[in-house]
Amino acid sequence: MKKLSEWHRADSADAELLRRCKRELTEAVGPVEVILYGSRARQEVAWDRDMDLLVLLPGPVTKPLRARIDEKLLDIEMDAEVAISSIVMDESEFDPDQDGSTPWSRNVGREGVVA
Repeated sequence: MKKLSEWHRADSADAELLRRCKRELTEAVGPVEVILYGSRARQEVAWDRDMDLLVLLPGPVTKPLRARIDEKLLDIEMDAEVAISSIVMDESEFDPDQDGSTPWSRNVGREGVVA
């Protein structure tokens, strides 16, 4: 994974939206890690592509916590007019470098951009 400042699109609208997601989710639920992956991270952006986000929490994902995250991301989606798809996980469950990790987690580790 790379830091947002190292990403070749660090000054793009996607980068600003990623920063906003990180900021507003942190305000809503406390410390989170927000990682952009998928087509937007790879610069394969078309008007109909969603923004894929992995949201990592420092502890278990409860239903009320997930609901607050979903509500905040929906507000951002409506305002930015960009579809956002999110996966929310306990950070201890995500390790793209671990033996036996899934192809998805290795892919996020390879192409992900950390806000």
